[in-house]
Amino acid sequence: MGDGYVDFEPSPAESRQIIQQGYDPAKSPVLLVRFSDDALDETREIAPVLASADPDNVSSLVLPGSHTTPFAADLRWRPGPVFTPFDALAQLAKLRAEQDVRRVGGVVVDFLDDCIASMQQAPPASPASSASVAAEVEVVGARRGL
Repeated sequence: MGDGYVDFEPSPAESRQIIQQGYDPAKSPVLLVRFSDDALDETREIAPVLASADPDNVSSLVLPGSHTTPFAADLRWRPGPVFTPFDALAQLAKLRAEQDVRRVGGVVVDFLDDCIASMQQAPPASPASSASVAAEVEVVGARRGL
């Protein structure tokens, strides 16, 4: 944040305003994942903004990890010609990081599975609402000369 540079654009405050004005959790459920050791995370600030629109479709979860956890699976460590204790520690760190990434992936997949299951259980559109949608499509088409 010096010499005219900004860390993030839009800013966190602008992001919250954009979310509040233009995102509807009722149309698409939200899963907010926060890592326990992430000092940069803004989940606590964003959650109430989203929940004010539809609290039933906003879920929050805290997982072990830090701000860099999602990138940890890409750690590349090549031991030197002689395997040292440092190589062993690096490989252990990589293994733990990969476990954290798998945990996050599993949580996201479970959330998406639940979303799909709830969509499949939703009652089909009533004939009246289907007819009104078709009528609206015809009106729009007529306005455009189709």
